[in-house]
Parts: sequence; structure tokens; C-alpha cells
Amino acid sequence: MTKFIQNVWPKFENAEIKLAIYGRICYDGLLGFNSRNIVCRGFIENINSIYSEIDVAINPVYFGAGVKINSLEALANGIPLISTSHGARGINFKNKRILMLADSDELFSKALFSLIKGYECRKILADNAYKYMADNFSTEKCYGALSNVLQLRIK
Repeated sequence: MTKFIQNVWPKFENAEIKLAIYGRICYDGLLGFNSRNIVCRGFIENINSIYSEIDVAINPVYFGAGVKINSLEALANGIPLISTSHGARGINFKNKRILMLADSDELFSKALFSLIKGYECRKILADNAYKYMADNFSTEKCYGALSNVLQLRIK
């Protein structure tokens, strides 16, 4: 996030948008940056309320293990997502327009600019993301096989 704030966010500081940051990162001293457009929200008790407050989600991560749950949450809530390839690990989106990949500061800037200015692009990504998540990460898709095995063992 520090890299994003240092290298990408300054291009948007004069725009009429805010960067809302959630989670532990707000308490780790990351945000020694003074910007009128950065709001550090910290932990939010009702995570679903986050998605009613934002128009675009970003996940500018370059390391860490496993699937990035925050990426899946944004997509499941129909929020347009800009992510690095690492932040999109585990999401099979080949040939599907469900998120924007940005593996450099320049690509992040271009993607964010296009989503800020392009309602139609945001709408397409949001609709595609929501449908993709419903088709691929529903309760039945995630737990159906396990549920079937458990029911067989109980009988």
C-alpha cells in the first residue's frame, strides 16, 4: 500500500475522490502520509458496510500466500477491482472481464483513471464480477462435495 500511496496516489490527490483504507494496515504506521484524500478506517465491524461505501476496490499487493480474500469479497459484492497479478492469484478470470490487472504503477494509474472516468466500464466489471462469483464461489460450489460426503457418512 505504501508503494501505491507514494507512486500512484499523488496523481489523483487533486481529484474529487478519496482513498479509504481498511484493516490492520491503518495501525501499522503505514499512513504517515498527509493527504486530505486518504481516510484510514481501520477495522470495520460489519465488513459488508465497506462495499456499500466504495465505488472501486484496489489490491496493490506483491507478496503473501494464498488466495486474497479481500479480492474475492470485492468481486462478490460487485465492486470493480484493480489488482496486481499476485492479488488476483487463485481467481480464474482468463477470457473474462471481471477485474483489471495492474502490475506496475503506470498500469495502476491508467486503470484507476479509466474507472474513475468511465461509469460504463465500472458497470461492466461489476456485473461480470458479481456473476462470476455467483457461478464459481457459491455455497454449493465451495461446500457441495464436502456436504455430500458428510451426508453419506451420517447415513
